[in-house]
Amino acid sequence: MKSTLILLICGVGIAGCNQKSDVSQTPPPAASSTSVNDTTAAPATQPDNTAINSRDNTPGAITAGAQGQAKSDVDITADIRRRIMDGKMSITAQNVKVVCQSGKVTLRGPVNSQDEKDSIGHMANDVAGPDNVDNELEIKPNG
Repeated sequence: MKSTLILLICGVGIAGCNQKSDVSQTPPPAASSTSVNDTTAAPATQPDNTAINSRDNTPGAITAGAQGQAKSDVDITADIRRRIMDGKMSITAQNVKVVCQSGKVTLRGPVNSQDEKDSIGHMANDVAGPDNVDNELEIKPNG
């Protein structure tokens, strides 16, 4: 399966190289009204996820890299993901990690509410069976 995916990616890349584009007719980007030295703009602060990311480095932590490559594992993950996306949930809930290894599903990441955690857990239970789901979803604190 990996070799098929690599061949597909290479084929798309080669096909993209043969396309011609005329960039000479592309208009220049509009000048920004904010100067580079504008000190009135609010600084863009990035969230500090150090503590959250460090838990993924603990021995035995299930991360997306542990996703099983067997067809059944991929199918289970895809089915759960499809149900989450069809469930009209928050963007936060849609971004949870669904990892399946040998039929065992691990759910990880933040959700906005207990209802989202429960809903995603039920979806995973329906697909993989309740004895095959480890629901490690976390409810984001308000604020």
